[in-house]
Amino acid sequence: MIYFISDQHWGHKAIIWMEKRPFSDVNEMNQYMIDAWNSVVTNEDTVYHIGDLSYKLNPKYLKNNILSKLNGEKHLIIGNHDERILNTIKDSFKTINYYGKLSYKYNDKEYKFVMFHNPIYSWNGIWRGTIHICGHTHTKSRKYFENHPGRIINVSAELLNYKPISIVDIIDRVGNKKVIIPIEQ
Repeated sequence: MIYFISDQHWGHKAIIWMEKRPFSDVNEMNQYMIDAWNSVVTNEDTVYHIGDLSYKLNPKYLKNNILSKLNGEKHLIIGNHDERILNTIKDSFKTINYYGKLSYKYNDKEYKFVMFHNPIYSWNGIWRGTIHICGHTHTKSRKYFENHPGRIINVSAELLNYKPISIVDIIDRVGNKKVIIPIEQ
C-alpha cells in the first residue's frame, strides 16, 4: 500500500502550541508519531513524506532515533525545513525530490497524483482529474483551499491524527469530484 503524510516537525517544541498538538513535550510527540506511523505502515508499504520532517532537531538524531524506526520504504518530497538536513538523512529515503508524480490503478481506473510540499494554484493535469497532495498549511488549510480550483489534499500530520493516510483512502474521499476536499478527521 502507498501512504502519505507531511509536516510532522519531529523535535519542534513550538509546533505543539502553534498547532495545538495534544502533547506535553517533544519526546511524547515524537514517540506518539512513531507509534502512529507504525500502526498503519508495514515494511512492505511505501510512504511519501510530503515535507517538513523536523525543525531544529539534530539531523543525526532524526536519522538514527526516528527515521530508522519507521516502517516502510520512504520517499521525501522536500519541504521548506528539509534542505539543511538532506546530506545527513539522504540514505533514509529511496528518493528525494521537490516535486513528484504518481499513477495508481484502483477499481479498474487509473488515478494520477502530483506531490509538492506547498499547495499550488495550478498543476499538470488539474482539469483532467489529477489530485494534488500537499502539506505546509497544517490546520490552516480550509481558507486556502476554499478559494482554489481542483482537487487538493492536505496531508499535514494534525489533520490525520498523526497517521499516514493510504492512497485508497484518498481516492475514496475524492472520488470523481472536481471540488476541493480538505481532509479533516
